[in-house]
Amino acid sequence: MHTCQVAELLLGDSRVTFLLLLGLVKLLATACSTGAGLVGGLFAPTLFIGATFGAAFHGTATELVPWLVQAATSLEGAAHTGGHLGDFATANAVVLAGTPTYAVVGAAACLAALFRCPLAACLLLLELTRGDVGLLFPTLVAASVAELTSTGLERRLR
Repeated sequence: MHTCQVAELLLGDSRVTFLLLLGLVKLLATACSTGAGLVGGLFAPTLFIGATFGAAFHGTATELVPWLVQAATSLEGAAHTGGHLGDFATANAVVLAGTPTYAVVGAAACLAALFRCPLAACLLLLELTRGDVGLLFPTLVAASVAELTSTGLERRLR
């Protein structure tokens, strides 16, 4: 896949099942090629798998909790028109971020879980997103939780 196709996939309105299937197929292909000793690396596939699962999580969240999407739309509309939201904004204070944010956070979490380096994963994704500091905190939280989960699962399986 070319870079523009990946961007369209993650930024577009792709179906959740397609994103999950694509992530699982890439995971299986990467595991098979690594297990067979083929040269292919783990870095880029890890970012892709994490980004597809992050985008799929966003799609699932928007389907399960549609009022978050309505709140985000209303907040954007009021900001553009200069209108007042009144009680609606205070009742629905949680606003869901966009698909690219979830893709970046998912990629950082997957990278941190595999390579056991949450801070390096966060800094790398911060650099890849051209210094979008607004992504730093969610990326740090997701990467730390992923690394701790990965470490805990490895200890249990020994």
